[in-house]
Amino acid sequence: MQIGEYQIINGLARGGMSEIFVARHVDATDGERVIVKRLLPSASERKDMRDMFLDEGRITALFDHPHVVGCSPPAEEDGSWYLVMDYVEGTNLGRLLSYIHHLGFGLPIPLCAYVIACIAAGLDHAHRIVDPGTGAPLRIIHRDVSPDNILIGVSGEVKITDFGIAHGRGRRTKTMHGVIKGKSGYMSPEQANAHPLDWRSDLFSLGVVFHEMLTRQPLYSADAEFMAMQRIAREPAPAPSSLFADVPRELDGIALKALEKDPADRFQSGAAMAHALVVWLRKSRFSNASAMFADWLAQLADRR
Repeated sequence: MQIGEYQIINGLARGGMSEIFVARHVDATDGERVIVKRLLPSASERKDMRDMFLDEGRITALFDHPHVVGCSPPAEEDGSWYLVMDYVEGTNLGRLLSYIHHLGFGLPIPLCAYVIACIAAGLDHAHRIVDPGTGAPLRIIHRDVSPDNILIGVSGEVKITDFGIAHGRGRRTKTMHGVIKGKSGYMSPEQANAHPLDWRSDLFSLGVVFHEMLTRQPLYSADAEFMAMQRIAREPAPAPSSLFADVPRELDGIALKALEKDPADRFQSGAAMAHALVVWLRKSRFSNASAMFADWLAQLADRR
């Protein structure tokens, strides 16, 4: 099976809107693989779904950062729209954490800080993207920062992915006022309350991920989605060290700053959050965290 200039190797997933394949370019000689995401014919017939798919491709095609999954502009063949995206051999952070927690341990604290610093830097890149034609800020907000959308490569790559519900100036599809998008346990307070959002909403969500990595337990989970959203809006986050004593107090401060209810009290950019984590890593003599992460993943693979 072939889609455009890409030979399909195998299918990965199929949802209500699209299907995802591992593929390689027909002229590739080195075995390099890519991800091909194709809009399903049933979804292509609906303008809202087609526009959402095309918006995702147009936005992600602008990214050029080691911690953001890259993508080609949308392409069409025989009436079928598709995107070609970076292939990351590995898993997502959610699956990785579930696996190691099942084995009885968590991600080492310095590596938690490293992963979050990478994603904060990647989000900062996305937040600062401008329209290449006008230079106007696109004001992109991911809106779905969660462990499942953080990819971990077997060699230690760390990338944020899935900008399918991202908000930004110039999108053809618009979210109606009062409509909430994102995973309930990782929403910001303003997102849970259906208030206007800016880039600082993503930093709160990343703070939730960081807190859960440090403490090895959910922060705002609840039996009902509504209850989780109520907790996010009202309950202050406990210091991670109060739940897991090995967490350094400096990381308490970073996590809790990201989790401030008022956006004005949070980090004001992904770059500022990444910088705080990198400074801690250097002070703690973990400046080689990238190599440490690759070694740790290799040792984990050897256990299987």
